Amino acid sequence: MAKGARAFTLIEVLVTATLVGVAVAGTLTAIGSLSRADVSARNAELLQRLASQKLAALRIEGDLRTAETSGDFSAEGYADADWSLELQTTDDANVEEATITATRGDSQQALSERVFFPPETTTTTGTGTSGQ
Repeated sequence: MAKGARAFTLIEVLVTATLVGVAVAGTLTAIGSLSRADVSARNAELLQRLASQKLAALRIEGDLRTAETSGDFSAEGYADADWSLELQTTDDANVEEATITATRGDSQQALSERVFFPPETTTTTGTGTSGQ
């Protein structure tokens, strides 16, 4: 070696390798967390979409008060996902809150909307006479 030339010592190389190793491990952990978050977000979006479609289908089929209250999404291709419907009364006359909950594994998403039910009309037939 030429006089005055400096080389890295073994300790400097080991410290650098350790720092690089820690940085790579941290990066891989972050990538794994992002991947899990992406899967969770996709699952939540799927459950919201399925719940929305099921609620729309139940409303089209007829009165939610007499509709099925639970089932699965096998017709949509997701036999591992279930749904349930719950109706809650509200302070508003003839309005109930319909909540449909979609569940798949450990994930669960609920969708609520208020539904107006027209008042039931009763008709009576009178047998009285006019007052003359």
